[in-house]
Amino acid sequence: MKKHFGMFITLCFVIVGGCFAAEVTKQNLRILSPVVQDALLRVENTLSSKRNPLEFTSGDIATTCNDYFRLKQKYEVRESVNNTRVAQDYILCDTLRILTASKESAFADSGISSPGDALANNLLVDSYSSSLYQKTDTHQNSLGVLLMSMEMARKIG
Repeated sequence: MKKHFGMFITLCFVIVGGCFAAEVTKQNLRILSPVVQDALLRVENTLSSKRNPLEFTSGDIATTCNDYFRLKQKYEVRESVNNTRVAQDYILCDTLRILTASKESAFADSGISSPGDALANNLLVDSYSSSLYQKTDTHQNSLGVLLMSMEMARKIG
């Protein structure tokens, strides 16, 4: 469970970091969030600024982005209601790390014009455990097909 929590938090950081970056060209990086823009202009100051205390499984406490990165290399964030709330203060730290380490080509256009359709047609529901798994068979296992058949059943019934 702890591993899943850590992967979830990491995925959120990556998604949030990606959402803040709007477009990358060879000349510049355009950032939509004023908070991230300011943090990128003052990276060292942001990394050393005091934040709410975040507890790790070792019992150590991070109070800056630098502490957070150092402790995150060895330990996991302790799971608790308070820590989950406090971890949001450190999203900016991970966002900065991702953006400063990224290459300009990392944000290239995927070429998918309709991501919702692509997800519905390519996401195989029988490839992971979910409540929809029970409704799958070899011919009806994509999210789009299942949702369409459920919609048709709702209209008929």
